[in-house]
Amino acid sequence: MRAAEWAEVSRGSLVAVNRDEGSVELTYQAGGQVADRLRELVDLENDCCGAAGVVFEISVAEDEVTVCVRETGKPSTPSRTVLSVFGGMEVLNKNSDT
Repeated sequence: MRAAEWAEVSRGSLVAVNRDEGSVELTYQAGGQVADRLRELVDLENDCCGAAGVVFEISVAEDEVTVCVRETGKPSTPSRTVLSVFGGMEVLNKNSDT
């Protein structure tokens, strides 16, 4: 997992973090190289995190990019760890008061 790279792209562009049982959805403002960088990160994470039971999906619209991180099977320690890291990205949300 590339926590520093995710934090870098998230600062200033992450606008929402939504958690659900078994998934985390991150919504970013599209602009500059945000979509391209997120595509790269999603590809890299799918190459390494599949063994942990986690898949990354990306959806690009005109004004926003959504990345969904979800478990692919039964909850496990590795998959829950990945989800907790991405769920914690809320602190980088530019609309957060904290």
